[in-house]
Amino acid sequence: MGQGISSGSKEIVTTTKAPSNKSLPYSQGVISPPLNNVRLVFTAGQLGIDPSTMKIVSPDAGEQTKQAMENLKAVLEEAGTSLDNILKVTVFLNDMKDFGKVNPVYSSYFPSGAFPARSAFAVRELPLGGVVEIEAVAFTTKMYQFSDSPSTSIATSSNKDNMETKIFLRADGKTQVPVYLAGKVGDPAIIVIQEWWGVTPSIRAHALKLASNGFRVAIPDIYRGKIGVDAEEASHLMQNLDWVGAIEDIRGTAQELKKEGSKKVGIVGFCMGGALSIASGTNLPADLDCAVSFYGIPPKTLADPSINAKIPMEAHFGEKDDLAGFSDPASAQALSNDFLKAGIAHKVWMYPGVGHAFMNDLPEAIEMKKKLKQVDGTNGAGKFNYDFIELFQTK
Repeated sequence: MGQGISSGSKEIVTTTKAPSNKSLPYSQGVISPPLNNVRLVFTAGQLGIDPSTMKIVSPDAGEQTKQAMENLKAVLEEAGTSLDNILKVTVFLNDMKDFGKVNPVYSSYFPSGAFPARSAFAVRELPLGGVVEIEAVAFTTKMYQFSDSPSTSIATSSNKDNMETKIFLRADGKTQVPVYLAGKVGDPAIIVIQEWWGVTPSIRAHALKLASNGFRVAIPDIYRGKIGVDAEEASHLMQNLDWVGAIEDIRGTAQELKKEGSKKVGIVGFCMGGALSIASGTNLPADLDCAVSFYGIPPKTLADPSINAKIPMEAHFGEKDDLAGFSDPASAQALSNDFLKAGIAHKVWMYPGVGHAFMNDLPEAIEMKKKLKQVDGTNGAGKFNYDFIELFQTK
């Protein structure tokens, strides 16, 4: 956690982007143990101190509020969260008459108008002659760290790529879905679904590549932070997945993206995520506008595209893929026949000379494919960014 340390099951947050005095007995922030897939972040009170000089920026309450909020923002970002995820704020003032200067500056950091709960207190004195101090409690869904073990490098995740983390809700309005986001709000959106490993650096890289091409991207964490560190554990996670529940996660994500302003929402998935993409595209035609699968087909008991598919779909497979009934060439042909029967706009691509997981081109992913004795080769990554434009225009 930056330069932070772990103490039991809580984590200490430390950043040079906010003031810190190691001679005093306090932490800039503390992250709680996981609570129902969410962790709470408790920050220290932030004064209007410039971290580069360790001095109060100005005697003015408004200027001090601005610096305090910038310091608060830095601590929260180091913890893997943001001002948007603050639940409760406490403001300490030297003089309640300064509230008129504090409020406009404070409000500007919450442009959506979704303000956290807040309390304010007048105190006799604040440190270093400050006139305002602000502390907060926020939430984060960041629940796993980089692994130091080379054997588990395929199954790690982090927020170092600066993807935004938010909590969406399923259509029931109650069940929380942790989601990683990138790209401009309101752009055409693409939901990216993980492989059986979980939300790995490869999945995040695919999402960020799409975001760089003008899409709003969202990765719903359907494993709720769990990661398969090897093939046996990944298989166990997939076998224990609530597939219907995962589709509901996808439905909720699509609906939230449309609430943000994205007029069209597509989905792409890889391996297990590919199967979920086709299943969701088949079962959620009112929420999704197109679906793309990379080497994954759902069982007909979950979704039958030959009967129920209504939206444009694409599927991509490797000629050397030997996962019979899931992504081998015979299964790919059967899926193509299902699309034809459904009468939807579709394409099914077969890439010569490659096997399963051919889109995984990060070094650790290639190493894992070698361990699993999967055929490697050039991939079809150049295509999949731009096919979405055509698919969105088809519907």
